[in-house]
Amino acid sequence: MKALILNASIYGHSGRYAEMVASALTDAGWDVHTLTTKGFTVEAATTTLGGEPDLVVYAGGNYAGKLHDVKAFVNAAHAFTNARLVLLSVAWADPSRTEDVEKVHRANLPSDVYERTERFHARGGLAHSKVSFAHKAALTGVHAFMKATPASKRHANDQEMLDTWGTDTDFVKRENIEPLLKALLG
Repeated sequence: MKALILNASIYGHSGRYAEMVASALTDAGWDVHTLTTKGFTVEAATTTLGGEPDLVVYAGGNYAGKLHDVKAFVNAAHAFTNARLVLLSVAWADPSRTEDVEKVHRANLPSDVYERTERFHARGGLAHSKVSFAHKAALTGVHAFMKATPASKRHANDQEMLDTWGTDTDFVKRENIEPLLKALLG
């Protein structure tokens, strides 16, 4: 069985989850190939794998409702029509915010791909020390909005972001992707 892992990490959190998925699949006897989404082509993936994959897994960050480089996953889904599809979005947001996570997944995938895809979400973190200028500007706006929201109306997840503002936070743990691994490996 061949697996293609699409790593769409910018700051490293989703990349570490991609490595965990690849390791678990390799341990289970899969032929696993991890490619970054930057510059991804179906032709290169097919060549690297020596054929079509049985499984395509995307692991990428959610930045203000946009899944980073998700187009690579969509292209793979359209090209590899017999492959099982799995999407792992990674963000600060807690997976318990299912309605918010679901909106992001639905908004980023065409309906045909959405219907075929098993979707998961895991907490990543926030690397303030590495964040790009553009992301820093966006985060400053988010921070101001959260701060202006009365504490009684804030989600606990938002309060946690305010409490840790300016420090690097990292929630990446294998246990966060156990539901995904269980779905893949039984």
